[in-house]
Amino acid sequence: MGESAGEIIVSYGTLRDSAVQKEVIGRTVMTEQDFLKGFRKSKIELHGKTYPILINDSKGEIIEVSILVVTPDELKKIDEYETNAYRRTKIILESGKKAWVYQK
Repeated sequence: MGESAGEIIVSYGTLRDSAVQKEVIGRTVMTEQDFLKGFRKSKIELHGKTYPILINDSKGEIIEVSILVVTPDELKKIDEYETNAYRRTKIILESGKKAWVYQK
């Protein structure tokens, strides 16, 4: 999975599900396991449903995540899906890859 192939995003919730991927961006994406440090998992309530959210926390745990490589157009669709409840920021994963993460 190379960075030149597109935008790398971190998934730790619903976007790990191939059915959700197909609904949001129109295709399923191969995922790869990686780890993220300096965050903690929490929950957020949106439209009556509970979803996971990451909160920046220097004492946070190491969290297992999936990484997906998407096109810039697909990234825009994911931004819409995640809504303004999440903030997209660039981070460095434990593997050294630079990726976007949706967080609080």
